Amino acid sequence: MKSRPGRIAQSSACCYERICHVSPSLMASILLFWIVSCMVFPTRLWAKPLVLPDLFSHSFSLSDDFALPGSSPNGPTKDPVKEPPLPGSQSDSPETESKKGEKDFAGFGLEIQGGSRLPVSAGAQVLIRVPAGFRLVTGIGWLPETYVSWINGLAGMFDGYSDYAADVVKSSLKNSMSLDFHLGWEPFPPGGFYMELGYNLFVLGGEHTPLEIIALASGYRFPENSIGVDVPTESRAHNLVFELGYEFIFLEYFSATLGVGGFKTIAAHNDIQSGISLLAVKEWEKKSESYLNNLYEKYVGAIYVSLWLGWRIF
Repeated sequence: MKSRPGRIAQSSACCYERICHVSPSLMASILLFWIVSCMVFPTRLWAKPLVLPDLFSHSFSLSDDFALPGSSPNGPTKDPVKEPPLPGSQSDSPETESKKGEKDFAGFGLEIQGGSRLPVSAGAQVLIRVPAGFRLVTGIGWLPETYVSWINGLAGMFDGYSDYAADVVKSSLKNSMSLDFHLGWEPFPPGGFYMELGYNLFVLGGEHTPLEIIALASGYRFPENSIGVDVPTESRAHNLVFELGYEFIFLEYFSATLGVGGFKTIAAHNDIQSGISLLAVKEWEKKSESYLNNLYEKYVGAIYVSLWLGWRIF
């Protein structure tokens, strides 16, 4: 019977002999497996040329080759894909959304105003703000009889504007529709100081006027009996407007505007229809209309006060 050291030496010799027989086939199998793995699963070793120093200095593992997206050999890492924000988070809070809306409409504004330009018109207008401080104003109003009386009072300060002329202007202009189109600029929008230059039109007003009053105002005698005869008169006056003012903004969505301006008629068209087809009457109508056109262009105009209350939509 062999001693224990002898048995250990015999077992070691047997194991060494088996390894020597198996090692060539084992090494070939490992090499083949590595080549197939590199073809199927490219890694950093396969992506760049392998040189001998890299083979010994590069550390690799199965975790590198088969790592899931967002993981690393040192442990799990945060997924780079951003998850959608949860409801109520800061990204979709009302304050954030309002700031986004302010950025979308930066420099723009829309406002509805109601008020009057004394003594030009009373009505409503829409104010549109655009970038660089520019403002567009369009409005519609009504020219009451009282306002025409004030305009006549200012025009009566000049020589040549008789009481008869004032009566004709009043009857042909009162209750007209007033249309405004202004272009303005404000240095510190929204609100604050502003200046505007624009166009105003008086149209679709007037009523019947006694022929004798027109004859006395124009100086042209009516060829027929004009006592007690009234004719419809209608005037269209094109006016140039200039205005300076200041807009106060309060409670964020409301505004009050105070301004001073003036308008002057630069062109006019008067229509007198007597209904008489006589040639002499037609000539008289043309002369009287020409007189009234010159009367408007020379005398009609006024300094006005602008008062408005507005609601700012954005």
